Amino acid sequence: MIDMEYAGYTHLVAPGAAQPLLPLLAPIIADMGYELLRIRMTGKKGSKTLQLMAHRPDGRMTVEDCAQISRKLSSVLDAENVIEGAYQLEISSPGLARPLCRPKDFTFCAGQKARIKLTQPLRGRKHFQGRLQGFAGDSANGAALLEVIWEDSDKPQIVSFALADIAEAQLVVDSN
Repeated sequence: MIDMEYAGYTHLVAPGAAQPLLPLLAPIIADMGYELLRIRMTGKKGSKTLQLMAHRPDGRMTVEDCAQISRKLSSVLDAENVIEGAYQLEISSPGLARPLCRPKDFTFCAGQKARIKLTQPLRGRKHFQGRLQGFAGDSANGAALLEVIWEDSDKPQIVSFALADIAEAQLVVDSN
């Protein structure tokens, strides 16, 4: 069932080496009453770090919440022995420059500044920044909407980016 839940955007929630961990960890996080935003595995053999970002459905996250998730996942990961070699486990909240990984992240953060990096160029560009306009369509085939100003125009246009084409997306801290 986990595959259907993340259909079309697994690469944003659990990119690369973290992807096989998604079916194991996502249900545990959900059963604990949290929402999983992203899992990442960084580093190489001997110095790996498993980073997990989560929050409560209302968007809040405390240090104790992080500690509770860490204790639970540590015991599961140790019992299942799914990560080869030593690793560090980091649990955090999304913060101000939160990643945008799920369709509801784009909807929830509409109106805020965001940065989107594509896997392939669109009109010669892979990097876009603008005001997030939400999400259109269903989770598997939908698109993030971003207000963009093209080089050949001074008027902003709303551009849709299919989730499958997004390599990374995150909020930009706006000082205004």
